[in-house]
Amino acid sequence: MSTPSNAGQTYQGSTPGLYAGNPQPTKSHATDSIDRAPAGRPDNARHPAGIIGVGAPDVPGYVGGPSNFLLRSYTYATTYGYRGNVTSSSSLLHAGTAVFIDKQGTIVVKCNCGNPAKVILQSKVAQATFVGSPGPAFSPSTVTAVQPATNNVQQLMLVQINTGVIFDRELGANDVPDTIIDTVPTNLAM
Repeated sequence: MSTPSNAGQTYQGSTPGLYAGNPQPTKSHATDSIDRAPAGRPDNARHPAGIIGVGAPDVPGYVGGPSNFLLRSYTYATTYGYRGNVTSSSSLLHAGTAVFIDKQGTIVVKCNCGNPAKVILQSKVAQATFVGSPGPAFSPSTVTAVQPATNNVQQLMLVQINTGVIFDRELGANDVPDTIIDTVPTNLAM
């Protein structure tokens, strides 16, 4: 997945085109991903719940239901793990990373491992330094920051990964078909 040329800004979580996906994908279930982290521990549900600030039984509703989304650009986040206790690190999530989002359109869980993640505040983004090799398409000027939407998100406008087709998806709606958009909106994120 390539990073759009106009990435590198701060967007509200409700911004059309901020996330990608495929129309009517096989949907992941938040509880399946969350229950894997940390695998085999009796406190595994409390680990992500405590980080995102909700009770363990409320985690699936918090992450917006059973739909996952893909990042369209490198994105700043704080990611969390568990090594005897909760650990955190400032991270750069790659374009194409599957994530669950909350009802304000912000990243709360990485789908590949079920570990919690949170958006990084804009003030910390300005001070970012990068270590390691994030990939050939990386440029610090195209890293995206996400801030919470001012209102709860009911649906998101997504971009299909390889075709650029624009479509709407209701947040958490497993049985509602996605709607293809014929006209590209002028307020598309990237």
